[in-house]
Amino acid sequence: MALTEYVTRQGDRMDLIAFRFYGDPLLYGPILEANREVLWVFEHADGSTDWVYGDGAPERVWFGGVVVDLPPGLVLYVPELELPQSKVVPPWMS
Repeated sequence: MALTEYVTRQGDRMDLIAFRFYGDPLLYGPILEANREVLWVFEHADGSTDWVYGDGAPERVWFGGVVVDLPPGLVLYVPELELPQSKVVPPWMS
């Protein structure tokens, strides 16, 4: 699997990075998997936070929380994903 090195900037969050690379803010799971050594902070809807390492994050936190701002200068590895291509074509081309 090919990885792209990404250095975070001020205000970056995992959902924003996932959107930048994959076009979908909910696809941050593969980025978490590729960066298991990073300590992640998750903020839940009720305002509570969890600090967990990527390899110890329970499923409920990975998909039930929103990652708060990442520090600038953090090096992350973003895996390339094969995303499905849309097969919708305009009526005049079918």
